[in-house]
Amino acid sequence: MNHLNKKLLSAIITGVVAGGMLAGATTFIKISIHGKYLPNTVLAGIDFSYKTEGEAKNILKSKIEDYYQNSIEFKLKDQNINLLIKDLGIEILWEDSIDVLEKTDSSKINLLNLFNINKQKREELGLLVNIDSNKLVSTIEKAFNLEELKPQSASFYFEKSKLSIKDQKNGVVLVKEDLIKDVKKTIKSLKSNVINIKTKEKKANLSKVDLEAQKEEIVGKLAKKITLIDPIYVDNWHISLEDNLDWVEFAQEQTIELPYLKKIKLNKPIESIEGDRSIVIKVKDDKWNLYVDEKISKWLDRKKENISIKYDEDGEILIEGTGVNGREIKRKLFKEAFELAVNNNIDEVLIPVADIESELFISEDLKRIGIKERISQGYTSYYGSPRNRVHNIKTGALKFNGLIIQPDEKFSFNTNLGAVNGSTGYKKELVIKPEGTIPEFGGGICQVSTTMYRAVLYGGLPINSRRQHSYAVSYYSQVGGHGLDATIYIGGQDLIFTNNTGYPILVQTYIINDYELYINFYGTSDGRTVELEGPNIYGHTNPGPTQYITTKKLNAGESKNVGNAHGGFTADWQYTITDAEGNSNTETLHTVYKSVPKKVWVGEDTVLEESVQD
Repeated sequence: MNHLNKKLLSAIITGVVAGGMLAGATTFIKISIHGKYLPNTVLAGIDFSYKTEGEAKNILKSKIEDYYQNSIEFKLKDQNINLLIKDLGIEILWEDSIDVLEKTDSSKINLLNLFNINKQKREELGLLVNIDSNKLVSTIEKAFNLEELKPQSASFYFEKSKLSIKDQKNGVVLVKEDLIKDVKKTIKSLKSNVINIKTKEKKANLSKVDLEAQKEEIVGKLAKKITLIDPIYVDNWHISLEDNLDWVEFAQEQTIELPYLKKIKLNKPIESIEGDRSIVIKVKDDKWNLYVDEKISKWLDRKKENISIKYDEDGEILIEGTGVNGREIKRKLFKEAFELAVNNNIDEVLIPVADIESELFISEDLKRIGIKERISQGYTSYYGSPRNRVHNIKTGALKFNGLIIQPDEKFSFNTNLGAVNGSTGYKKELVIKPEGTIPEFGGGICQVSTTMYRAVLYGGLPINSRRQHSYAVSYYSQVGGHGLDATIYIGGQDLIFTNNTGYPILVQTYIINDYELYINFYGTSDGRTVELEGPNIYGHTNPGPTQYITTKKLNAGESKNVGNAHGGFTADWQYTITDAEGNSNTETLHTVYKSVPKKVWVGEDTVLEESVQD
């Protein structure tokens, strides 16, 4: 081999060795930096060049934990205050901040760009930050007592029960946007710069002139008497804010318009809004709740009571508990509805009440014969009843508790009630008879038959015999209204219905609060549902003149009132039963109450003077 060839071969070998070494070095560098952050990666002043994600997170987490313990100095004129960063409503999203950093990719690195990457200058990044602006602003305002400097709108107040007006006062407010921007800039870089607080002058939203224009209307709204409608007992409350001025506070109402929505009214504190607005009346929460507690809650709120039904040791059905659902006044909604009524001249507010479902336990042996669930409930109240009437209702109701109504059985109320006299535990109380409303054993039993009639109605069971009372009796309208009563009389009128469910029905009766009667039917539902709408009351008639009835029970010249006058009317209910397949049948429950004149017994040979005639 000549000399030239030897030199060429040597050069080639040297080049190959050098190239191999360079390639090996490049490969080593690519492997060692793959997945790490690029050179000159700086976040919040911290250099993360060639750091792994885990290393970066550990470093940043430690830095931020220390930073949260620091304070920032805020300055307003000649006042400087240091506040802890952790108390300012600031959240540093350090993990998200790390996640946006760019890492190296060895597949894109070659010998040429490896040096360019290292020389490349990278912009310093800031941290991602969330700021609770409300907390930040309120903290600053409190620290610098800015609340005292805020403008104060003209306001209504009461002086010796008379609505008066306090004049407006202009003031100074915080420039919130600049504060939030400056704090965010400081936090993003983990610095502790002094932040200058900026304020601006602001006029009060409402002037005395604005309120004078609304004063007369506000006085009228305060004087308006509003009826709070009792949804259970039809025993309403009536209230006027004029009689409860210590309840009253005022807010501004602003109307805004959005292109895709109708006008929306917002009730906010007076200093928080601008633009077109008027004053609305609000009610203090503590005063409202106290009124509900003292006047309404004891009537409408009720704890639920669970129920257990099983056989006892003697094979008799044992019913423990009542299964009565609980009730709770929806207070927030109630207060809002009342405020709406006050501000919009609405006369009535229906008290919103929510049911709280009770729990039912039925033993497996009873379930096997078809007593699985509650299929209906009848409910009436009889507040105001005299003592003997209350006694008779309790006595009569107990006769039905635990009875089983067999499938296809025609159930007679009178038959199962049995004898009604002194020996069976009843007392004398008023009963409606042709000659007047007079005392008889068992007066009040019709409250039980009426309650059972309602259980039958809500169970969708066929009714074979039912008749209303001759005139409307207030006890039967306390729940639901007129038109859903059923009168009975031993040896005469009966309430009869048929169990067509295909399974036995267990009857449960119980009384709560001494004046509320419940009758529940337990069995197996076949999917039927019931709707009752009413009452539609019409056709009122006058009772006419007093009837005087002579009797040997009184001496000549004696008289006794045996019946007050009652006006007549018709009450209709629309009654719809829908079966499991969706087939519906609607009928009208048509109840006609007669007008009944006042009835007076007089002794025989009594001379009636014209002056006593009606």
